[in-house]
Amino acid sequence: MAAAVGGWERVSFEELPRALHQPVGEAQAEREAAASGYESIRAVEREAEAILLAAREAARQIEREAEQEGRAKGRQDAMDEARRRLEPLEASLREACRQVAAARQAVIMNTETELVDLAVTVAERVLRSELGACRDAASQFVRTALEVAGSRKVIAIRVNPGDYESLAEHRGELLGSHEAARLIPDPAISSWGCVVELETGLVDARLESQLQEAARLLGRDEMS
Repeated sequence: MAAAVGGWERVSFEELPRALHQPVGEAQAEREAAASGYESIRAVEREAEAILLAAREAARQIEREAEQEGRAKGRQDAMDEARRRLEPLEASLREACRQVAAARQAVIMNTETELVDLAVTVAERVLRSELGACRDAASQFVRTALEVAGSRKVIAIRVNPGDYESLAEHRGELLGSHEAARLIPDPAISSWGCVVELETGLVDARLESQLQEAARLLGRDEMS
C-alpha cells in the first residue's frame, strides 16, 4: 500500500523488491549497539541501587541513634528527632530517584533512536548494493509506482538521467496503458527511483523516500 502525504504518495517499503538480505557483519553491528545501550541502562540501575542502599543504611543508623536517645529522654522525642533528621534524606532520595528515572528513560530513547538509525543506514547500504547489481532495478521502481497509480491518469514519469536511456528503450512495454505519459530525465531523482506525476498528485518511488518511510514506521519520528 502507498502512504499519502498531502498530494504525495510514497510507495510502501514492503512494495520494493524483497530479495535483500542483511550481511552477517552488519547484523552483528546492530547486536553490539543494542548490547551497549542495555549496558548503559544497567549502569544507571546500579547507581539507583547504590543510592537506595546508602539511604537504607543511613535510616538504620538514625534509628539506632534514636533508640539510644530514647532511653534517655523519652521515645516520642527521639522518634520526632529521627523524623526531622530523615526529612532531608528523603527529599534527596526522591530527587535522586527522579534523576535516575529520567536518565534511564534518556538512555532507552537514545538507544532506540541509534538502533533505528543504524537499521536504516544498513538497509540503505544493502539496498544500494543489491540494486546496483540488478539490471532492471529502475524498471521495477517504475512498475511499482505505476501499480500504485492504478487507473489514474499519469502525466509524466521523472527518472534519473542515468536510467533514462534503458527505460526509454522499453518504454512501450514498461508504461503499458500509460504510454501517453512523458518520460523525463531529472537530475533531482536518485538512481533507480522515480516520481510519477498524476492529475491528482504524485507517487514518490525514490529510494530515499522508502527509507524515510521505513524509519517513520519504526518510530524514529516519534522519538526525535
